[in-house]
Amino acid sequence: MDKLIANVGRHIKNTIYITKTDVGYFAMGIIGFFLGRVVLLSFLNPVAVPFLSVFMFMGARYYLVLLFSLIGLFTKLEFPFFLKYFLCAVIITGSNVTLKRFASKSFISPFVCGFSVLASGLIFTAFYGMSLYFALMAVLETVLAVSLGFVLKKSVMVMDGTVKRKILLNEEMISIGLLLGCVIAGAADVYIGNVSMRHVTPAIALMIIAHKNGAAYAAVSGVLLGFILLLTGHADVSAIGILSLSAFAAGLFSRFGKMGVMCAFLLCGAAVTFYLDRTLIERNLFLAAAVASLVFAFLPEGFDFRFDARSAETAENYVSKLKKITSQKLAGYEKSFAELSKTLSCIGKKKISLSKEDITALLDDICETVCSNCENKQQCWDKYFYRTYQAAASMLKECEEESKISQKIIPSDFKASCIKLTEFAEKTARIFEVYKTNLMWNNRMIESGELVCLQLSGVSDIMRTLRDDLNSDIIFKPNLEEAIKTELKKNKIEVERVIVAENKEGRYEVSIESKSCDKRKICLSDIVPVLSGVLGRKMKKEDEFCDVLDGRCELRIIEEQKFRITSAVARLACDKSGESGDSYSFMNLKNGHSLLVLSDGMGCGRKAKEESEAVVSLLEDFIESGFDKELAVKMINSALVLKVEESFSTLDICSLNLHSGVADFIKIGAASTFILRGSEVYLVKSSSLPMGMLNTVDLEVSVKKLKDNDIILMLTDGVLDVFADDELKEQNMMRFLRTVKYINPQDIADSVLEEAKRLSVSEVKDDMTVLAARVWEWV
Repeated sequence: MDKLIANVGRHIKNTIYITKTDVGYFAMGIIGFFLGRVVLLSFLNPVAVPFLSVFMFMGARYYLVLLFSLIGLFTKLEFPFFLKYFLCAVIITGSNVTLKRFASKSFISPFVCGFSVLASGLIFTAFYGMSLYFALMAVLETVLAVSLGFVLKKSVMVMDGTVKRKILLNEEMISIGLLLGCVIAGAADVYIGNVSMRHVTPAIALMIIAHKNGAAYAAVSGVLLGFILLLTGHADVSAIGILSLSAFAAGLFSRFGKMGVMCAFLLCGAAVTFYLDRTLIERNLFLAAAVASLVFAFLPEGFDFRFDARSAETAENYVSKLKKITSQKLAGYEKSFAELSKTLSCIGKKKISLSKEDITALLDDICETVCSNCENKQQCWDKYFYRTYQAAASMLKECEEESKISQKIIPSDFKASCIKLTEFAEKTARIFEVYKTNLMWNNRMIESGELVCLQLSGVSDIMRTLRDDLNSDIIFKPNLEEAIKTELKKNKIEVERVIVAENKEGRYEVSIESKSCDKRKICLSDIVPVLSGVLGRKMKKEDEFCDVLDGRCELRIIEEQKFRITSAVARLACDKSGESGDSYSFMNLKNGHSLLVLSDGMGCGRKAKEESEAVVSLLEDFIESGFDKELAVKMINSALVLKVEESFSTLDICSLNLHSGVADFIKIGAASTFILRGSEVYLVKSSSLPMGMLNTVDLEVSVKKLKDNDIILMLTDGVLDVFADDELKEQNMMRFLRTVKYINPQDIADSVLEEAKRLSVSEVKDDMTVLAARVWEWV
């Protein structure tokens, strides 16, 4: 395998690839070439040197842009003026080599650019006899170069992927528009056949901007492009109006797609040109419009002005591969635990009665202990073997069934022949007791193995659940992410990262990273309302506390649940100490569910309390850790069975989905649950045994759809049993509940407990607990 990897590595190393990074470098060079061809007043180029300075300390990119920029300057300027900018390039290149240690200082390059322009401009002025005109132009060009150095840096940061946002800031859009206008101006005197690039490139650029960014950005870009073309002498004042109005019209029709943008741009452009300057209308202009339309029509839908070497496609593929690898590992773990569980289940089975092999082994032990030194051994075990064997087997069976040996079951002929009958019977009983003790521990070990098998099977189920969750389709919403960023920015809320995901249940989950607001709670007052407006769903912060780390705040915002639940409890202990053997819990889970739990320990007092509290606590821990409810119940039952002392507890669970209102009722040895809906009362009951009695627990799950103002009433046996001693107790309770007119859960719980106390007369025989919860719809 190592040799194979090495061979592949050598093959890759010796192969030449053209990457997206290489294309980006070349594109920057081409831009530098066209910027070198931008000329004002026949001798000034205010953009090539600032653009070159942006790439200082960027390695090979700098020298590539330097080469193309000098070529562009050489093809456009007269030789003396070219020498001026060549001197600028020499100064910047020297600074690029000598000031590398300041590479992280983003403000250095524009000032190096300004110094080079000023120095070369003054040298050029001195060469022409210290002309005041050229001196003033040198100072003006220096100020312009420093300003453009800062402006153009923003556009380069957008194109090379340093700025990863899809929604750009206004200054970034202006910077890109300025750069684009200068490139178009540099290409204005380039012809392909009879088609001029000064007509084609502005049309393509403005249609793209109108299609991507709408009418406002397109109109501003049209004004900027027209103004730059005017300054460079490639158009007159009418170009500003034609380009801006055409772009504005194209942006208005951007919702109709590319065809709408093209038609609006061409028709409006033709109308405005006809109105402002009819002399521009000629055959070549129509040809240029047709070429621009074709290029725009065949551009990829995802095209933008970026040359980012990083690819979202690559990141997505990486995440997909990572999920696949993790899923495969989990599948391997799942299979291993399942196989281990299967192997352990075949180790042995519990024995409930003596087998022939057991009887033979016991008889050998008895013979060795009692008969080895007996003078009648040969007669009993050789001559009358069958008779002796039957007599001993009868005694063993008697020990197994009655735990003792009576004289009447011993055959008379064996009594007459055995000279150590009393010792034989006593030794047989004693050996059987030892055997029975060993059998008990052996069965206990087998039971423990069975429970371990069950737990390993449970771990395998957990692995499968994790794998299924990992492979579940979580849909990310980049369009909503950008919409949220834009809206937050409008509200002057700066965030670093927004992720919007739609889970398998169709609900939105939003993660936001931002700078800490010093606990001013802007997440609740500002961010959550903005998200609710953008997503069209009522949202809320998942946690009430602030999660701040190193000055950064991480928010998780989820959909507001449709339902709310309010709970209350009423209790009465039968033990004189006042400690109730009943335990309960109410939990709000992160997945939008609420959990009501009630457990009744065996007996009364502290011991029963400890048993039921242990069951409830374990269930809380398992559920909060992400275990499935049914699997958690099986694991708790295993723990109870493994205890040396008998430990029985009932378990009553109600899990309510607060988004849909669907409730799952799981009852293990628990009393019936009642649902009050107006004047109607519905019953949820089960006939399963309490936890800890059997190795496997019998789960019965009842599913009910709850409505607004439904009341859930969960009771322990101590309450329900006082209403009757037979099956009429549920009917009597339902009859009583129909008379209850309260809607407050606490009032309902108190009234049920008071009625139970009244029916108990003067003696409370069992702990009483009433757990009431009201479900109501959140509007």
